[in-house]
Order: sequence, then C-alpha cells, then structure tokens
Amino acid sequence: MHDSAHYDDGAFYYYCDLAVEYTEKHNGKKADECIREAARLTDGMGVLDEDPNYAHVYFEMGNIWGEKGSYERAIKHYEMAREEYSCYAEIAYDFADRIERLDNAIHCCVCIAAIDPGNAEAFLNMGIAYYSKEDYDQAIECYGKAIAIKPDYAEAYNNMGAACRFKEDYGKAIECYEKAVELNPKCADALNNMGIACADKGDYGKAIECYEKAAESDADKAKIAYYNMGNAYEGKKDWDKAIECWEKTIALDPDFREAYHCISLAYEAKGDKDKGLEHKEKAERAGCMRDIS
Repeated sequence: MHDSAHYDDGAFYYYCDLAVEYTEKHNGKKADECIREAARLTDGMGVLDEDPNYAHVYFEMGNIWGEKGSYERAIKHYEMAREEYSCYAEIAYDFADRIERLDNAIHCCVCIAAIDPGNAEAFLNMGIAYYSKEDYDQAIECYGKAIAIKPDYAEAYNNMGAACRFKEDYGKAIECYEKAVELNPKCADALNNMGIACADKGDYGKAIECYEKAAESDADKAKIAYYNMGNAYEGKKDWDKAIECWEKTIALDPDFREAYHCISLAYEAKGDKDKGLEHKEKAERAGCMRDIS
C-alpha cells in the first residue's frame, strides 16, 4: 500500500500516468516535465513502493536524483526499473560504478544476470566490481562465468589474468594473457599486462618481448609499453637501454613525469650525477613529486 502520509499519493500517480502517456506519444519534453513534478512531490521522502507499471518513470527519476547528487536514491530508483527493463539495470550498474558504489554495482549485475542469464558482460562487470573491492577470488569466478558464456571473450581473459597476478599466481596470469592475445593479437593491454607478470617473475627478457609487441600493436598504448620496457631493462641493470626506452616515452608524451624521474635515477645509478640532477630538475618542473623505484 502506498503511504499517503509521506506525499500526495493521487497527485504523484497522476503525473506518473501522464509521463507514461506522453512517452508513448513520443513527447519527451512533456514526459520529462511530468516526471520532474512527480519527483518534486516526493522530494525529501523515502523511496516509493515498487510498481512495474512505472519502470520508465523510476528510471527517469533515477536520472533526476543523480543530477541532484542524491546517489543512493538514484541507484534505488534505477534498480526498481530492472524487473521491466534489463537495460535499465545495466545503466544502474554504470551509474553505481561511476560513483564507486561497488556493492550497488555488484547487485545491479546480479539483477542483470537474473533477467538475462546469457549476458556475459554482466558477469564481466561483476568481476570488475569485485576486482575493485580486491576480492580477487570472486572476480576470477565471475570472469570464468563470462568466458563460459562467451568463450572468445578476450577482455574477460585479460581481466582474469590481472586478478591472478594480484594473487601472485603469475603462471596462471600469463596463461590468461596468452589466451587473450590469441583471441585478439592486437590487444595491447593484455600484452602490457603479460609483460608486467613476466617481470614480476623476474623474466625480463620475455617481458621486453611483450612490451615490444604492445608498442607495435597500438600506437596509443606505446608510451606505456616503452615506459614498462624501461622498467624491465632497469631490472636487468641495463641502464642505457632503460634510458632509451624512457626517452621514447617522453618523445610520445613530453608530460610523462615519471619517465623523467626514472631517467634521473638511472643516470645516478650510472654515476653521472650531473645528468641525474638535470633530469631530476626536469621531473620536478613537470610536477613529479614521488620517487619511482
């Protein structure tokens, strides 16, 4: 039963009905006006009773509360639309994820999966939310479900690799990255991530190979690949090669502050204090205030 003590029950549903009618007539402006009036009537009150007939209204009210910064109410209204429209639950996930309400994001994904059990992206997004919560076991389980639905899901393999890496299961991580690259040979993210996992194992040679392929496969990711490659050469104590890679990063992005700092440390390691100081000053001018080790 709707609690008329909290708001004008009749007026609220009058505007909801008008909003639905205007929506069916493709009069978006009038529908929006009605929804905003309905929201105004409930301003400061609790969330309304759920009624599947008003799924569209709940969704639009979610947008309104989001605009007002009332995020918990926005998410709740989005979720109230889920039974009728799975796409609304997906938007609710995007909203919750954007404002870092991870538990709400996970709940939205569960709703999406319940409505559409074959939605691989729902399980991928659920995994991403668990990963952000540092619950890597749950993340891996979700990525596995996404892959079971969509065996050629390169992104899911890449993300599973990242979760395995944080569990320090480098062998499994590399297997996942290799599968991602097999499915998408130009997946620079997977190649970069594989390089990091190899470097974590101390296999700098293999890491450098991965970074070289990443730089070749995606020009937009090349600066990160060269930066990571420099770190791998640093691990090998090959300071000249490390500096060469970091300089490539700077050539692609003159504001890449960490690269200047790394070059400074490399010159200091080589015993060239003047060059080290020169690049340290460049790093400071670029705003780099932290040590890179």
